[in-house]
Amino acid sequence: MGASTHETMVKEIFAAMEQQDWDAVVAYYHDDVVVEWPQSGERLQGKEACLNVFRNYPDGMPRTMVRRVTGDGDLVVAEGEVAYPDGSTWSAVDIIELRDGKIIRETSYFAEAFDAPDWRASMVEAV
Repeated sequence: MGASTHETMVKEIFAAMEQQDWDAVVAYYHDDVVVEWPQSGERLQGKEACLNVFRNYPDGMPRTMVRRVTGDGDLVVAEGEVAYPDGSTWSAVDIIELRDGKIIRETSYFAEAFDAPDWRASMVEAV
């Protein structure tokens, strides 16, 4: 799977989540997928566990804006911003491992935006 195919896959998954098209979402997942969220210490094991969480997400799944997708072969890294229904926006990185063209493992890291400290303002560039 090439880089452009990786990007297409990631964008299609997030678009399907936003549309709550769960059949389209789980079509990308291997039956034995493991999804981990290290910040909360949670692990979803199997396609059905993922589907149950996605379907029951309060106020619907957050909207994801993909910033960049990189990858080679069976390893994909997606960076983006996640907009929650409450108006908050978080940065996110998903590390995706594929087997037979389907997601077998996904580790998601996310963090809420915060103001940069004043002490380093003269040493950095604002983006």
